[in-house]
Amino acid sequence: MNFEDKLREALDKEKISFHFPGHKGKCGDLYPDLYGLDTTETFGTDNLAKPEGILKESMEDLAKIYGTRASYLGVGGSTMALYAGLYSLTREGQTIGLPRNSHRSLFQAAELLHLNISLIDLEESQEGLGTWISLKTVKKAPNFDVLVVASPSYYGHLAPLKDLVTYAHERKIPVLVDEAHGSHLPFFSREDSGLGQGADITVHSVHKMLPGLTSTALLHVQGEVDLDRVQQGIKFFTTTSPSYLMMASISRAVDWMDQVGRGKVLDLIQAMDPFYQDLDQAGIELLRGPRQDPLKWLIQVPGYTGREVYERLFKDYGLALEMYDQNRALAVLSPVDGKKELAALTEALLSFPKREPRPRKPLKMPELVDFLETKDRRNFKMKKIDFRKAVGLYAGDFVTPYPPGIPLLYPQGKINQDQVDYLQDLLEAGISLEGLDEKLRMNVIQ
Repeated sequence: MNFEDKLREALDKEKISFHFPGHKGKCGDLYPDLYGLDTTETFGTDNLAKPEGILKESMEDLAKIYGTRASYLGVGGSTMALYAGLYSLTREGQTIGLPRNSHRSLFQAAELLHLNISLIDLEESQEGLGTWISLKTVKKAPNFDVLVVASPSYYGHLAPLKDLVTYAHERKIPVLVDEAHGSHLPFFSREDSGLGQGADITVHSVHKMLPGLTSTALLHVQGEVDLDRVQQGIKFFTTTSPSYLMMASISRAVDWMDQVGRGKVLDLIQAMDPFYQDLDQAGIELLRGPRQDPLKWLIQVPGYTGREVYERLFKDYGLALEMYDQNRALAVLSPVDGKKELAALTEALLSFPKREPRPRKPLKMPELVDFLETKDRRNFKMKKIDFRKAVGLYAGDFVTPYPPGIPLLYPQGKINQDQVDYLQDLLEAGISLEGLDEKLRMNVIQ
């Protein structure tokens, strides 16, 4: 059996997708001629490294739709766009203010670009959802030259962008918003987007919440950013053979969202109230921070772990969710979904056998390390050791639950017992940890 057969076999088990990509496998009419659009730089097709023709026109059209100074096509996902954005905003040796819930790609970008990191702590709710930053936590962080904000978070929590951007700009600090999970926001809730609050650079994953093919992205510029440096950064971090199919996918996905999708999102949100009420009456919680993306349902069922909810929904009902943690499972809706999907998810959750609520382990994250000085890890001597024996040593790599891809241990960070205990809790909950091998060993610095 070849890879494609195995892939189809896995996907055929899904009845409904509540995970990325945002097209949910339903948008074949947007991409009817896959191979016909797979070309290269030739007469009339332009060149992404130096756009002068149809690619330049496409990006100008995108900038008009989004109301930006400039918008750039990305074919390496938000990871590539974030690298290019930080490249254009920083100089070697500077410090970026990075929220603790940032994706690992931003930590990797800091290492590649020789930037130091001032880590910004998170606010915590009564439910233990330490997943958003505030103006208070930003002010507590050590000094930084560029502020990076992840909003919405993987869990759908929206940062107070207006306060954060105003605070940073008053201090002449540029702002980059990692809005990978919020590419839909500008079309129905622009005030919750970096674009609506004047962030200097905003990055979108087109494939996460719009019907773009996987690894499609956009980099938007609004502030007084050197556009030559942005183009240089994109060229630096982009393959020299960019996919025209992916670039066409970005254009089609955004056009669809602009003309059709924004109305579908509003219809979807308006349809949610009766399903909320049914779940609430059954004691099933949709956990929310102070402000929440309505298309992210963070589900907690009394008596069930996050993994049990995730697995039961898939095995018994064919409903494939995005992720789970110790207590919760995350369902992602997108503009292609409607009442049918809401009803299927709600009915499945309501059919779970009732259980007594189980004691919840506290979800408080380990103590924050304020400042990370990045160094080239190729110069370090490493050894592998059982992570439970690593207390007092220095990590040689990231250790990251994936998803959501938020590091818990950082290269060169000293490992404490609190962190080891937290990792053990994650493993007991069945959560995969990148950075640990099959024998639960991690790299430490000798």
